[in-house]
Amino acid sequence: MTTMSSSTLVSVIVAAHDEERYIGRCLRSLLAQRFPRDQFEVVVVDDGSTDRTPAILETFASEVRIIRNDSNLGLPASLNKAITATHSKFVVR
Repeated sequence: MTTMSSSTLVSVIVAAHDEERYIGRCLRSLLAQRFPRDQFEVVVVDDGSTDRTPAILETFASEVRIIRNDSNLGLPASLNKAITATHSKFVVR
């Protein structure tokens, strides 16, 4: 899991529910950005997925912060959970 430093400027938040087809590509794209890696973090909320999404997220555990919901709480609740977990100056979705 990544940890946010005091220099983290931007938090990118992602909510995912049963997104096994797309979540890997999404995270690879985010992590390939030219923005300095030490100035942004990626926070993903797994919203009670029942497919392979949790296993795919685990492969990114050293590069992104993962928050898990035991059940599907919905997009607004998941995004609020992600926002609460950030401490950066800017949050983007």
